[in-house]
Amino acid sequence: MVILNPLKRIIRNAAFKLCFVLIIFLNIICLFGCNSFKSNKVVNIIHEKKPTFVSLKNKKTYNIPTNIFIDARLNEEELLVRKEESKKLYIYNLKNMSTRDFLKAYNPNNFIHTVVCNSKWVVWIEDESLIMNTENKPFKWQMIAYNIKTGEKLILDKSKFTTNKFNVPMFINYTPDQLTISNNDVVVYCKTSFENQKLISEIDSFDLKSKKQSNIAKTGAVIDELIADCSIYGDSIVWSKYRVYNETLEKRLTQYIYSDLFIYNLKTNKTKQLTKDGFYTNPSLYKNNLVAIDVIDRNPAQNSCWSNVIIMDIKTTKIKTIVNEKTPIIKSGLLEVYRSIPKINSRYISWSNNGLDDRFVYDYTNNSFLEVYNNNDNNPANSSNIYNMFDNLVLIYDQKEGTSSTNLCVDITE
Repeated sequence: MVILNPLKRIIRNAAFKLCFVLIIFLNIICLFGCNSFKSNKVVNIIHEKKPTFVSLKNKKTYNIPTNIFIDARLNEEELLVRKEESKKLYIYNLKNMSTRDFLKAYNPNNFIHTVVCNSKWVVWIEDESLIMNTENKPFKWQMIAYNIKTGEKLILDKSKFTTNKFNVPMFINYTPDQLTISNNDVVVYCKTSFENQKLISEIDSFDLKSKKQSNIAKTGAVIDELIADCSIYGDSIVWSKYRVYNETLEKRLTQYIYSDLFIYNLKTNKTKQLTKDGFYTNPSLYKNNLVAIDVIDRNPAQNSCWSNVIIMDIKTTKIKTIVNEKTPIIKSGLLEVYRSIPKINSRYISWSNNGLDDRFVYDYTNNSFLEVYNNNDNNPANSSNIYNMFDNLVLIYDQKEGTSSTNLCVDITE
């Protein structure tokens, strides 16, 4: 059964011991006033025009120590990283391969978890737990912002929970599940709250310029619906709202039956529903383009999910499928693949195959699949897995049978 995004934090710090833990546990990552809605037209982009395939040569490749976890790209040469203890943030310099101390947890008793940044601010969530215990989940969290230039620190939000003893499904967390920041210094995040004697979920924003917090949307009881994914670009905020708790698993192998996409404009304060009665999750936004994971209806023979990568024009809501079971880059025999963490920038789209061999990104400006890395090895026991992309820096875990594993960063900038 596919698990919702909130469970990703179960493995957050265990991943530091070996970076491949992140890849393995990504197999359990996934699913969790408006305008009138029109049905989306879905087009398979592969059928519109045959894509080209390019193997990138002579790209700058960096070997990253396996004892650090990459959270974000701070600038062209530096990454924000954590180590196993998760009490500090470090800066890793790609050019000279050095690591230096940067920031400590605001509360020395807390552990740092989700981290995002832009050129001016670093924002993170910290709480009382190093590794989440699903029987005693952390709930004493706070969100901290650090101004890179001035050194100013702000508490943007903090937990109002006094207990973690609620009668809700195991995949519901009491700490924020998603955190993102725009170049305009607006932080957006999804969290659970206690309201009217029930646990609900909501998506909030915090403007670091005006120091103003705002609520964007709320749900009813989390057993019925949940907001757990979000992305921001410019004045646009997108999120997934999961709904209808899935007890029979007949339609999909997901915790909820449906996941709808919504978009909110910070200038007009208007919300628009982008999809209805499908299952679109993990949205990532760049200008007018949105990428997401599309979990298709269950085949009776399936034991796990098959999911596609899609791109949507948010103005027309037209959807194109980029990766599905017929895409030529898919290895034969891969009939059940759950993809996650789609990312989009001005040219490229990346995604994770959750531990299965995956070394391509998609150039949506030229309808081309780019092989980012090739270890020139036909051993089926070996694999190269893309697990994230920061700007044009692609993160890859290279696993070879009988040898030590490698964590790589490939710069695909042209």
